[in-house]
Amino acid sequence: MMIPVSAGVRVRDFRPVFVFCAISLVGIAAFAAAGDTNLTAATNSPALANPAAQNSALSRLFIYFKAGGPVMWPLLAAFSFGTFHVINQALQLMQEKRKVKRVIESLQGAKPKNLEEFAQSFGEDLGIAGVVIVDGIGFAKHGLGEAEKAMDQCFSREVNRVKRRLRWLNVIATVTPLLGLLGTVVGMIVAFKGTSMAGAAKAEMMAAGISEALYATAFGLAIAISSLFAYQCLMVVLDELVEQVDECVQKAIAVLKGESSGS
Repeated sequence: MMIPVSAGVRVRDFRPVFVFCAISLVGIAAFAAAGDTNLTAATNSPALANPAAQNSALSRLFIYFKAGGPVMWPLLAAFSFGTFHVINQALQLMQEKRKVKRVIESLQGAKPKNLEEFAQSFGEDLGIAGVVIVDGIGFAKHGLGEAEKAMDQCFSREVNRVKRRLRWLNVIATVTPLLGLLGTVVGMIVAFKGTSMAGAAKAEMMAAGISEALYATAFGLAIAISSLFAYQCLMVVLDELVEQVDECVQKAIAVLKGESSGS
């Protein structure tokens, strides 16, 4: 019996990444063009004295983004990737939970002699639970102990594979505050360098420079907090999925025991 391996890397697994990269490049280019237009209009008009301009959230966002310096671009890339990754992983986890529920329902009516046919009926769309069961059935001919061991190893391997994908959110939550702090430090260096040659308006220029430098830290912290929150929420969903897969494995082992006792 051929045992499918879902953990293998396939080209189609990276299609969403390719689509995301293409959309991100277009989005970043549009954001840059719109940002330049809004920033020019805001700075060349009677400053920001117009209340309507001040109340425009989009205009303020572009201005803050430009004020944060070059480090805002990697922060924008991290935010875009994190948003895409959260949506992608949430959809995949929900799909895995539906597959596990389907396997559990099928196992309830499975008979020992028909278990192998039951495993083959899933085709390539196995999910974590299906892969674990098929792996155990492949080793069932060597004994029930070997089947249970194979299921445990495959179970751990598949869960770790999902966790590795979720760790990218943890990486984003760790790196983005440091990027924001880097932008703040660079901005303060520029601010202090400018005030050293400012003369009379030194205090006002220093205050303006420091406030602009802090935009990068604010953006970095906002991205880190949202990424960490999403990571913890997805980990809760993963824990629920692990419990469901474990229940499915226990039912499959009970069916295998019935097969071994009946043979």
